[in-house]
Amino acid sequence: MTRQYRGPYYEPDVVAQGGVSGRYIINKYGRNTDVDAAEDVWNGGGLYTGFPLGAATTFTTVSTSANDTAAGTGTRTWRWYYLDDNLNAFDANGEFLYFDVTLAGLTPVASTVTGKRIWRGHALTDGSGGVNAGAISVYATGTPATIFAVSPIGKNQTALSNFTIPTGYTGWILRYSADMLDQSTNKAVLSIRQSDQNGLVRLLQPFSITTERDGGDEPEGGLKFTAGTDICFRVESVQNANADIMVRYDLLLTLD
Repeated sequence: MTRQYRGPYYEPDVVAQGGVSGRYIINKYGRNTDVDAAEDVWNGGGLYTGFPLGAATTFTTVSTSANDTAAGTGTRTWRWYYLDDNLNAFDANGEFLYFDVTLAGLTPVASTVTGKRIWRGHALTDGSGGVNAGAISVYATGTPATIFAVSPIGKNQTALSNFTIPTGYTGWILRYSADMLDQSTNKAVLSIRQSDQNGLVRLLQPFSITTERDGGDEPEGGLKFTAGTDICFRVESVQNANADIMVRYDLLLTLD
């Protein structure tokens, strides 16, 4: 049976299809295949590097393979979804902001648009290989260490749990879950972390997972986040290194 959410919520399928004006459901997911200590759940590994950015930047995209080019056998064109200079996520038509990149292999390609966050990316067109031949990443132009997102080889899609609530919206995490995909026995403690634009960090909802038992919740009333809040799922500790951890959550955006 489909659950009907109370309070500010709406049945997710209706929201996702645009049946409720000013409401958007975003199905977010992240994965980190090599967790050794305190790390965030994203394809880049380690702690996420894309939140500290205060000033807007252009975005630079690059691959680790020369085959990811306009006429290559790997991925040829890529699409990034972003938040602009003022942390807006939508255009005048209510569509998510995005820009497309024609890849140039090992040669970095800077965007013409500016912004402060990237929250998802995927392939648009591929060559005969059918997938990205190299790892594709996007970073702040001139600052390669500020990486916003990474797609591993062969995935054609990013998987990062990080998100920033756009200007003019309130965010609600309706449900979340995490799985440990290790082949041998392991366990970890995770939490949801939020930080505001002044850098104040709060730790929310710590929970544990094992190879035998996943973790998560469907919080009564949801977890509320104000505009400009950065969200990430962090592995606080892990029993054994090289853990493979995946997170999924449903985020509802409601117009303020």
